[in-house]
Amino acid sequence: MALELSLETWKLGLSDGRRKPRVVQVAARDYAAVLAQLKAAKDKLKLPTDAPVRSCYEAGREGFSVHRALTELGIDNIVINSASLKVSRAARRAKTDRLDALQMVEQLVDHHTKVAARLRVVQAPRPEAEDLREHVRELKRLKNELTRCLGACESLLFKHGHRMALKSLRARRELAQALATGALARVGPFLTRTLQRTLARASLLQAQIKELVKERKQLLEAQASLEMRQVAQLMLLSGCGFEGAWMLVLELFGWRRFKNRRELASFVGLVPVPHASGKMARDLGLSRSGSPRLRALLVELAWLWLRYQPESELSLWFQERFSGSTRTRRTGIVALARKILIVFWKYLNTGEPPRGAKLRPKPLVALAAA
Repeated sequence: MALELSLETWKLGLSDGRRKPRVVQVAARDYAAVLAQLKAAKDKLKLPTDAPVRSCYEAGREGFSVHRALTELGIDNIVINSASLKVSRAARRAKTDRLDALQMVEQLVDHHTKVAARLRVVQAPRPEAEDLREHVRELKRLKNELTRCLGACESLLFKHGHRMALKSLRARRELAQALATGALARVGPFLTRTLQRTLARASLLQAQIKELVKERKQLLEAQASLEMRQVAQLMLLSGCGFEGAWMLVLELFGWRRFKNRRELASFVGLVPVPHASGKMARDLGLSRSGSPRLRALLVELAWLWLRYQPESELSLWFQERFSGSTRTRRTGIVALARKILIVFWKYLNTGEPPRGAKLRPKPLVALAAA
């Protein structure tokens, strides 16, 4: 069974792998109707009532809620990456929910019966791990919103001849006082109230960020989950701080499982994309699949690694291979980021630190407070 999900209705593609598949429609999130359609399909195909059901749907905004609901009903479900679905290269191709459901169920049959026709399955996190992941994402959203608020204030002030940097709390308090007393020249009453409201939003965001950081420190101190123990383990390496370890574990290492280093690097998007035909052969650069935030973080960690782990095997390799021009170093830092990703993964799985790496002597609580 393949599910093509939409806001109001779901299309179900049903097949036993031998006959032509058919498509039925049910109301969205009506799992009783899904079970009824499965029973009707088994009766029509003369299958036993306890015949196993395998299903799939594309990863999207529904997240893993549908997957968990189907699993609770006894259905063997997988969530698939939409990039693994076959797409016609015709300039104009027909595209409907019904056609998508038919194609998906045909590929699902091949996925379970043919070795060479595999769908790319998205790993479903544990509910606890998914909930913990929202913590790091909310903190990132709040920081971005705070940056936008402060940038808006600075732009409005600059437009009227006042150049101010509002990153510090002291600068914001001084601006709030100047607005309250009318000390800023060429700032009218409407602009004053706009700036005051924007500063109020920034103060609220700052308070929420402070609260989340406090919660994060408490979670790390408690060490109540595997994810928190992995964060503490990564933080023992000089050059990997609280922010980097937190995101790497909650977004990548905490609950995802990888068979080998190639699969790991491919997931993050740090692998080359070949493009060759006949005598023509060139490289399209990195695949850039996966999370851009993780790639940016790994490149940042690579620069920090060179700074805080200069005697490590990875740093010596980088200096030997990419010690030339700035352009060469920028190319090499991506290669170093890929190597760091792999050694961090091995370090968490085996407990063996990277060769030549220095470990921090500071206690864990002191690192969290830094």
